[in-house]
Amino acid sequence: MSELRIPLVAAAALSGAVLLAITLPAAAQDPRAELAARIDSLAGIYEAQLEQVRVLDSIRLARLRELRTDTTVVGPFVVIDRDTVPVQRLVDALTAAWSRHAAFVGHAVRRIEGTIVTMTLPPAFTPAGGAGQYRFEPFVWGSADYERAARHVMSSVLTDALPADLREWLDGGSVLPGGSLEWPYRELATAHSHAARNCFAGDVAACIAASGLTDPGEDWSRWYTPGQLRAQVAQRSWYSGAAGACVHQLDDAACIAESRRLGGALPPLGGAARASLLASALELGGTGAYARLFDDAPDVGARLANAAGLPLDEVVASWREAVERARPSIHAGMLDAGIWTVILLAALAVLAMRSTRWRLG
Repeated sequence: MSELRIPLVAAAALSGAVLLAITLPAAAQDPRAELAARIDSLAGIYEAQLEQVRVLDSIRLARLRELRTDTTVVGPFVVIDRDTVPVQRLVDALTAAWSRHAAFVGHAVRRIEGTIVTMTLPPAFTPAGGAGQYRFEPFVWGSADYERAARHVMSSVLTDALPADLREWLDGGSVLPGGSLEWPYRELATAHSHAARNCFAGDVAACIAASGLTDPGEDWSRWYTPGQLRAQVAQRSWYSGAAGACVHQLDDAACIAESRRLGGALPPLGGAARASLLASALELGGTGAYARLFDDAPDVGARLANAAGLPLDEVVASWREAVERARPSIHAGMLDAGIWTVILLAALAVLAMRSTRWRLG
């Protein structure tokens, strides 16, 4: 009896396993089938949306083709006019700017040949490189500022074409000879750095160091004293960890460590001063000065010397003298202020005489 029971139990187990094998795959496959159906439905929606995008693109391209596109060549620039914006004044301003700077650009003009200049309203600026060209949509602040737009285009093109080490050294500055030196003067006069202060006093070697043309040292001691570096850390960091030890415990090593953590000490002279030094070198070099920036050179200082055709210390000395001459007048505006003071006092006197306390009789 027991021998008969074993085959029956085995048969029952086998049949149950078969039934389970039949039902489980079906149940397991249901979510997959449902997901596949959903994906198929989304694919249809995507194709429909994509077709709408194609239609809209075709309409946009058709409208663009209807616009008459004229081009005007100004030196290395190609100015595009699509009738939507009057650009003749920009062409005139760009022509004047190029005539002033063509000589010092020299044979380096091939590096900026074919630069595309367009205008947009509202103002926009979108450089986009491609096939050695640049696309500029310059800022135009009102109808009277096309000269500023032309200068902006010229400066941007010449800066973007510079060698990589020179662009990095500029620290965000842009090159254009003939700019104002008032801001570099203020930067040099107020920098919290012994190198900048010595430069301001006439030390050319200190000017070279403060301009980032030499190695500042692992501890930035050629730029800052320990106290000056500590003051910079205090401005840039929360007072915790190495910064706290630097500021509160006057730990010079902690100041150096925190400056390293921050990516290095900030240079005494930034982009505005450095750009003015580059502009000064170009002005000293005259014809072909910009082209000579691309000559083989071991460092940025050598490039500036090549451009100017002078030793670096003479270039920097000339720049420092020019910056010193750009010192803002402390008496500027005093005459106007004096006139308005007299007018205000006279008005107050009239009002006082109208008061009952000051009336006679």
